[in-house]
Amino acid sequence: MDAIRRLVPGAEPKDERPAPRRVPVPEGRAPRLRGRDRAMAQALEQLASGVPLNWGQIEDDPEMATLARLQEAGEQARTMRLREPDAEFKAALVQRLAPRLPRPKDAPPRPAAPQTMAGFSERVQVLTQVEENVRLTTDWGKVILRGAAAVAAIVVLYWGLSAFVTAATTPTYTWIEIRRSGETFSRQERPAEWTLLPCREDRVRNRTRPFNFELVRSLGEARDFTGYSIPTLPDAITVPTTYTFQLAVSAVDPCDGNDLAEGDEGALVKLQYSATYRQFPPGGPRGGRTQVTPLALFAGYLQPTDVDVTTGQWHEVRVSDDVRGVYWQGTPYRDKSGAQWLGEVSVLTVERGDMVVTLVGSHTDGTNEEVLLELVRNLRW
Repeated sequence: MDAIRRLVPGAEPKDERPAPRRVPVPEGRAPRLRGRDRAMAQALEQLASGVPLNWGQIEDDPEMATLARLQEAGEQARTMRLREPDAEFKAALVQRLAPRLPRPKDAPPRPAAPQTMAGFSERVQVLTQVEENVRLTTDWGKVILRGAAAVAAIVVLYWGLSAFVTAATTPTYTWIEIRRSGETFSRQERPAEWTLLPCREDRVRNRTRPFNFELVRSLGEARDFTGYSIPTLPDAITVPTTYTFQLAVSAVDPCDGNDLAEGDEGALVKLQYSATYRQFPPGGPRGGRTQVTPLALFAGYLQPTDVDVTTGQWHEVRVSDDVRGVYWQGTPYRDKSGAQWLGEVSVLTVERGDMVVTLVGSHTDGTNEEVLLELVRNLRW
């Protein structure tokens, strides 16, 4: 700093100023600058970042003025173009600096040249053999025959793989028929002794026509007009909350016209239930209100039952080893009796042995897939 002050005319010499008092700084602590030292440190940081000093910093401060001149001289030196040194200077510099380079390490020994085996000389002349006469003609008959055999093998392999993949991915049921846009794409494996009764044939032929269910006075009377045991819902379930079920209406669609007959195995049954449950707010099991929603059960014996999945969402379900079926959710929905369900509807169709059961409920009013699956698990077959 004293040397910088000597460069400015009029600056006071070093001997006339008192010697600076140096205060030891403890290790690990940065010195705290004050006054002119702090201004000098800030100016050095400013110049290091490439920002020149302004007039307010160098006014009446010879140290700052000198520092600004040095900064300007340094910038001029950086922008000064240097000419390329001549060849003689480069040669002299290389000759002077070459002895300072470290000596190269000893190179590894080169491998010895391979020795010729005993009894063999590279100068021995090897005579070439006379080539035999080779026929270059092509037997096109064999080529065509082999190509046809290869194409046939590929076709057979592709057909086998396609049949295997189709059989593995296509749903297979005994009585359930999955339909999309009027076409059935599920497979049916029905008993060989099964026969299609006239009423069943008419139901299959007119799939969109609703069935003619006749009201009966009780579930016992409905059992009298059918030749099979009618599945019924349990009194209550507790998943996901407590649901109670009350049978409201029983109806039978006879196989032959509108005349009810006892022991009619071709008849279909409709049971209309009212489901009651407690709907609680999201905060917890306090408060809430009682909800009542309708639920319909359709049952048939040895009766093909179709599930239309043209709209909505569906997937296969397996409740147990002997109960499996299809779950569908969507809107709108018209059940087998012709009733139109409003809002989002949940439909579960399952088969167990020779019996097919379809459950229909309002998904909007709380009858979702979880509720229907729990009902099937507790059905009274």
